[in-house]
Amino acid sequence: MSYLVLARKYRPGTFARVVHQDHVTRTLSNAIRAGRLAHAILFTGPRGTGKTTIARILAKAMNCAEGPTPDPCNRCRSCQEIAGGNAADVYEIDGASNNGVEQVRELRENLKYMPTHSRYKIYIIDEVHMLSAGAFNALLKTLEEPPAHVLFFFATTEPHKIPATILSRCQRHDLKRVPTRGIAAYLEDICHREGRLVAANGLEMIAREADGCLRDGLSLLDQVLAGTDGEVDAARVQDILGVFDRAQLMKLADAMLSRDLGAILDAVADTYRQGMDLKKFYQDLCEQFRHMLVVRTVADAEGLVDLPAAEVAAIGRQVSGISPAQLSQTLDFLLREDSFVRLAPQPRLAVETALARLVQVPPPLTIDALVTKLDELRGQCAQGQALAPPKPPAAADPSPVAPPLPAAEVAPPVADAAPEPADGTMEERILDRIRQNHPKLAGVLTHCRIKAINAADVVLEVGGSGFHAGLLQKNSQTIEAVCGDVVGRNLRLTLETPPRAADDGARQRQRRNAIKQEALGHPLVSEAIELFNGQVMDVRVLEGEQEGDSQ
Repeated sequence: MSYLVLARKYRPGTFARVVHQDHVTRTLSNAIRAGRLAHAILFTGPRGTGKTTIARILAKAMNCAEGPTPDPCNRCRSCQEIAGGNAADVYEIDGASNNGVEQVRELRENLKYMPTHSRYKIYIIDEVHMLSAGAFNALLKTLEEPPAHVLFFFATTEPHKIPATILSRCQRHDLKRVPTRGIAAYLEDICHREGRLVAANGLEMIAREADGCLRDGLSLLDQVLAGTDGEVDAARVQDILGVFDRAQLMKLADAMLSRDLGAILDAVADTYRQGMDLKKFYQDLCEQFRHMLVVRTVADAEGLVDLPAAEVAAIGRQVSGISPAQLSQTLDFLLREDSFVRLAPQPRLAVETALARLVQVPPPLTIDALVTKLDELRGQCAQGQALAPPKPPAAADPSPVAPPLPAAEVAPPVADAAPEPADGTMEERILDRIRQNHPKLAGVLTHCRIKAINAADVVLEVGGSGFHAGLLQKNSQTIEAVCGDVVGRNLRLTLETPPRAADDGARQRQRRNAIKQEALGHPLVSEAIELFNGQVMDVRVLEGEQEGDSQ
C-alpha cells in the first residue's frame, strides 16, 4: 500500500480538530444546532488553513446518520464515503478545470435529482474564483434559489475575483493564518502520534517556514521525518530544510549595526557555501530587523512578533543599546534594496553589494545628540568663540586698475522693490509695471508703445500682427488696472494700429512672391538646373534681408 502523507493522514474529521479557526467552526456548529445553515457558504483565506477541510466536515455534519449534528460520528456510511472522497451525494469540483458554461449547465441538470441515500446533495467547488464570467452568470439563479435538498460550499484564496452578484448570495467565512505557535503545537502532537521525537526549536523552525500555512507545515515535517531516523535536533532540521539559523541571523544583525563589513561578508559566504537560497536569506534578514524594531519600540511585543518568548527576550537584550532611529534606517535601506536583490541574476553579488552600501551609510543622530550639539554651539557663541568670517587676502602689488567701490556705496538689492526707469516717465512706469506683474504680456509689449494718456483713457499703439492686438484686447482689464494704480484714476484702454500694419501681411506675401520669381529666373539657377538635370523644390526667403535677397 502506498504511503499516505501526514497532511492527508491527519486531516481533521471534526470541528474540534480544526486548528485556530474557532470563529468559523463555532458559527457553523451553532447554525447546525439551530437549523439555520445557509444553502450557499463561501470559505476564504490563505492557502492551507482549512477551507476545503471545513467544507468536508460540514458536509459530513449535514449528511451524518445521527445528524444534522455539529459532531459527525465518522462511522456511518455517509461519513466514511465523504472521508474517502467517493461519496455519491457529495461532489467535489475543481473550479480551475471545470470553469466553463457547459459544466455549470450539466450541474444544474443534476440538481433536480434527489440524493442517492443521503439527506442532502452537496457541491463543494474549490478555487471557485477560477470560474469564467459565463459560468458565474449561469449559476446565479440556481445559487439564489436551489432545491431544498441541495447545498453549495465554495472555497477560494482570492475572493476579490468573485463577482459581487455571487458574493451577495453566499454566507462568507474568512479563515485566518495559523500562528507559528499554533503550528508548532499541532506538529508536536503529530510527532507524538507518529512515535517520533523532534526538538522543540526544530518544530518552531518548521512552523516559521510554514508561514501560517498548516498544510505546508505538515509537508515540511513529513520531509524531516523521512530524512532522519530516531531523534531529530534543530541542526538536522536546518540542514534538511536549508533554512538560516536564527542565532547566526542575530549575529549578522550585530555585525550590520556595528558596520563590520568583514563579518558581514563572512556570513554571506557561509550561507552561499551551505547552498541556501540567498534571496530567501535576504528576506529573513529584513524580517529580523522588523522584529528588532518592534521589540525595541513596543513595550509588549510578543503579540506583534510571531516568535518564541525566549527568542523575543534575546532580541530585546540585543537591541537594548540601539536607537530606534538606527534600526528604522537599516530596515528602510534593506527594503529599498529588496527589488535589486530579488531580480538580480547573481544573488550573492547583489546581497554583498547591498550590505556593503549599508555599511557606508552613517548612522543617524538622535534628538539628544542634536540638542547637545546645539547647546555646545550656543555656549561658544556666548563666550565669543564663534568663528569670524574670513578676511579677503591683501594684494601683493598695487594694481593700476581702479579700486572697487566701498561696501557702503553698493546698495543691497531689495527683493520686493520695483526698479524705476531712468527717465521716470508715466508711460515707462506703466509698461515696466506690466512687465513685472504680468510676464506673459512682456513679449507683446515689445511691439507696443503708449501713445497718450488722457483724462479718461490710455492710448496704446500696437505693432506687429493682429495676434498681438487680440491678446492685448483679451487682457484689457488687467492693463487698465495697472494703469489705474500708476496714474491714480480709472482709465479705459484704447488700442490703435498704425495705418501700414493693416495690410502689412499682404505686402510681405507680395514681396516674397516677387523674390521667388526673381530667383527662379536667375541665369545661374537656370544653368544649375540644366547642368544637374534637376528641378527647384522650394525657394526660401530670408527674413529681415533687403528686397531682392533670397535663398
